[in-house]
Amino acid sequence: MNRRITLLLLALVVAMPLVACGDGASGESSANTGADGAPSGSDFCSLAQQVVTAQTQIDAQLDGTGSPDDLEAAFANYLSLLDGLRAAAPVILQPDVATARTGFEAFDAALSTIDYDLARVAADPALGEAMTDQLQVMRSTEVTTAMTNVDAYAVETCGFSLQSIS
Repeated sequence: MNRRITLLLLALVVAMPLVACGDGASGESSANTGADGAPSGSDFCSLAQQVVTAQTQIDAQLDGTGSPDDLEAAFANYLSLLDGLRAAAPVILQPDVATARTGFEAFDAALSTIDYDLARVAADPALGEAMTDQLQVMRSTEVTTAMTNVDAYAVETCGFSLQSIS
C-alpha cells in the first residue's frame, strides 16, 4: 500500500477511540433520562463500551484480517452505535458525538470508494490519493475537538478513556 496512505489510515485508526467523548451544546433532549430528568450515565457508558468493542473490530479489519464485506459491516455497526451513543449522551454532548460521527462517515465514504478493499489501494496508489480529502475530514479541528470532548466526558462519567480500553 502507498506508504503515505498507509500512514494516514493508521493515524485515523489511532484517533478512532477518541470518538466516544465530547461536550457541545444543543437544545435537544435525550430519551435516556434518570429520575431527575438528566441523561443516564450508565446508558452512555454501556454504549461507550460497545463502541470500543466495535472499534477493535474495525482495527482488526484494517489490519487485513477480514474481507471487504467484514469491514463494511463493521463500519455500519460502528456508525449505528455512534447514533445510539449520541442519543444516550447528555444534551450538551450530543452535538460533539454527532460531529465526531461525521469524521467516521467520511472515513466510511472513503472506504466505500474502494469497495472496502484495502488491497485495491495497494495495487493502485492513485486510489489512496483520491481518498485523501475524505480522510482529512476526520483530522479536522472540529472533529478532533469533538472527539476530545467526548473522551473527557467518558473519563468523567464512566471512569475510562475510550483511548485506553482494549
